Amino acid sequence: MSDVIGSADAGNPPVDGGATPPATPPEAKWYSGIENADIRGYAELKGWKDMGSAVESYRNLEKLQGVPPERLAKIPDANDTDGWKAFNAKFGWAAPDSADAYDLPVPEGASNAYANKMKSVFHELGIPADKAKALVEKSNGVLAELGLADETAFKDSTAADLAKLKADWGGNFDELSQLADRARQEILPNSGLTSEQLDLMEDLVGSANMIRLFAAFGQKAGEAKFTAGGTDTNSGPMSPEAARARVEQLGQDRDWFKRLESGDANAQREWAQLQQTIARGGSPA
Repeated sequence: MSDVIGSADAGNPPVDGGATPPATPPEAKWYSGIENADIRGYAELKGWKDMGSAVESYRNLEKLQGVPPERLAKIPDANDTDGWKAFNAKFGWAAPDSADAYDLPVPEGASNAYANKMKSVFHELGIPADKAKALVEKSNGVLAELGLADETAFKDSTAADLAKLKADWGGNFDELSQLADRARQEILPNSGLTSEQLDLMEDLVGSANMIRLFAAFGQKAGEAKFTAGGTDTNSGPMSPEAARARVEQLGQDRDWFKRLESGDANAQREWAQLQQTIARGGSPA
């Protein structure tokens, strides 16, 4: 078979005169003109087809974030103290520079000790000044409300106890309560206690029990003599002297006094009768 005319293998020149067509150069990417190599590489990696795609991607990112970049913040690691300080400062959550910068409200007539102590606590915990002030204001309001409720309950309980004492002592209540008051005034200077401390004791045991206690003291202080060994063994009415002796005897009986203070009916009845006998100078009703 003869060689094809125009074949290079046959030694014939190419049909186009021997020139090889030039290769078509690749189309330049839109980001090739970006001078910063890192940004150019990032654009290539993202696969954006043109500048419009890049801008659209950024716009969608802003929509997803919901806020402009200046309002964004990176959450620090748990142990990044400085990072958290900067984070809190950016959003107005930072604590003041010193504990003295806190302005904490103090209820009228109350001590500053609690507020001063809490300043250090708030500063240590990194609580903002405005939040600390609001917290203390709320706390003071709750404590005042609870204190008012406790005071009302205490007054109601005291009134009920005094009403019962009046019923137990009957017509001798005024005389015995005055005796208790005189005994309290006489005992106080030598007791080593202040009037405020006695008031605190009264808050703990109740006004009625304090009247009973000091009435007993007053009766003992007024006794001319002490008869040991129990109640009067005569079959007749108990004398005032025997009643005083019985009071003295009961004063040695801690268990009996515990029953009296706990409201035991028998102990209350005996005590009231003894008080009436001593006050009237005759036998119990």
